Amino acid sequence: MTRSAAIAVATLLLFLFVLTAGAQESPRRTECRQWDDAFLALFLSFTIAGSIISTSTGLLSGLLGRRYWWATHPPKRILYMSSLTFAALSFMLQGWPRLFGLGSAWFSGISPDYVLCQDRAFSATGLFNGLIGANVPALAQWPAMTAILAASCAVGGVVAYAIGRTAVALRGLARVAKAGAL
Repeated sequence: MTRSAAIAVATLLLFLFVLTAGAQESPRRTECRQWDDAFLALFLSFTIAGSIISTSTGLLSGLLGRRYWWATHPPKRILYMSSLTFAALSFMLQGWPRLFGLGSAWFSGISPDYVLCQDRAFSATGLFNGLIGANVPALAQWPAMTAILAASCAVGGVVAYAIGRTAVALRGLARVAKAGAL
């Protein structure tokens, strides 16, 4: 075999390898369902975390009141903290996969091929076990997910405000002054 023939065969094999490596197999329905369920579990955990983080940051941001003027007014600081929590969690849940792709960080259990499942019928569960968007992939339901995440952070803010008002009513200056402890 001549040298030019060997180079031609090697080039042909390399071309066939690159050609077959670029061909992507469509994901199966069971894989799409598993990735969708993993994304839904992540969404549920983000929803619960949104309420908890919004409540705790709304209450703990009062410690910033000596340093920052906006933190002295409870409704304003709770609104700021709930909004910041919503922005961070919605970026982490919806912005991250669109900018950096799936399969990394907290999306490591979801294959990057999950994006290909948006056009397939695979009996997707839907949000909250089918109450919202049954048979629609979770990644495609970002408007509903955004609204639910915002409501979760708002509930956390309302709980923080209620806890703060209750604490002031039970242990605040007006309560202490009525008891004659001043």
